Amino acid sequence: LSRFSFSTSIHHGTGGLEVDEAQAAELFLRAANQNFPEAQMILSHLYEEGRGVERDLEKAAFWEKQALDNGDEEAAYLYGLRLYEEGDEDNGIRNLTFAADQKYSLAADKLGDIFRDQEKFEKARFWYEQALENEDLIAEDIQKKIDALP
Repeated sequence: LSRFSFSTSIHHGTGGLEVDEAQAAELFLRAANQNFPEAQMILSHLYEEGRGVERDLEKAAFWEKQALDNGDEEAAYLYGLRLYEEGDEDNGIRNLTFAADQKYSLAADKLGDIFRDQEKFEKARFWYEQALENEDLIAEDIQKKIDALP
């Protein structure tokens, strides 16, 4: 955990440390190789954005999948979203459901959208209400979606 904390401090320049994204990426890689899902997810973002490392979407996807395999709810959300948008609806919904069950509000909100679009309004309402319980930052938007359901 201390390696992860140090990596985070270097990445964000906190604790009196200079921002050094390349060094932070190296330290996140070490933590990721020890199956630390938060480090794996951050490393995925770094590869996707090319921050501290050369941009590499295959490595970004690899580390996102590793984080998913280690139970990271953000990874489950992003992976589920990607699968759903690529046409693998069943596996997409399965991963989004895992994330939503872990109280990841964006996943619950997305499931609400999916079921609303499929005109499965009771399921849509259920997931919107789950998102509403989990996160007040998007509560107003979610409440509008609930109110618009038949």
